[in-house]
Amino acid sequence: MDEFANLEEWFAAKSKGFAPFAAWQNWVEAPEHRNLLEAYQFGVLAGDIRAHRNGDQMSVALAGLAHLVQTRCDAGGYEVYRGLCLNGPLAAGSVHEERSMNGWSLYPSIALRLAMAQGSANMIVLRQRLPPGSPSLYLDDWEHEVLRPPFVATVERAVVGLVRFLGVSLLVSVVDLHSEARYAGPR
Repeated sequence: MDEFANLEEWFAAKSKGFAPFAAWQNWVEAPEHRNLLEAYQFGVLAGDIRAHRNGDQMSVALAGLAHLVQTRCDAGGYEVYRGLCLNGPLAAGSVHEERSMNGWSLYPSIALRLAMAQGSANMIVLRQRLPPGSPSLYLDDWEHEVLRPPFVATVERAVVGLVRFLGVSLLVSVVDLHSEARYAGPR
């Protein structure tokens, strides 16, 4: 993975466009699968995901979506990014857990925009190179979103720096997650 000499240059360089996968609309034929993916994209499953992250059982719809994602490995071998605004920074050696279905992007700039939308403190861009065969489903060319199932990973390193982005200077942590994530599976 890249070294960070200058986070601002890194964000600019990593945000050049490419779309290596076919969006799900090009290959999903079963109406029930189309309905699940559309429900996720339009936010209908947001309450189910929130409840699952808070410890509830997966809803039937969310379990169906998780099963569909487990059958795909669209982003294996690619770096993916997730923007978060957390209560505190993540440190090397700590454990990061995604407790439900989670969306990642192929671009750090999109992940940073999503972190900015969540708040203004402790903006974090998670980065992980997915091993070949990792469960992942490419959703769309809008946010270049990759949907992933719940997993647990170790933080390899975290780098903090100022990034000038959309006319604003931001303090951002870029956090590398260990590439061999353990998938948590439905509960």
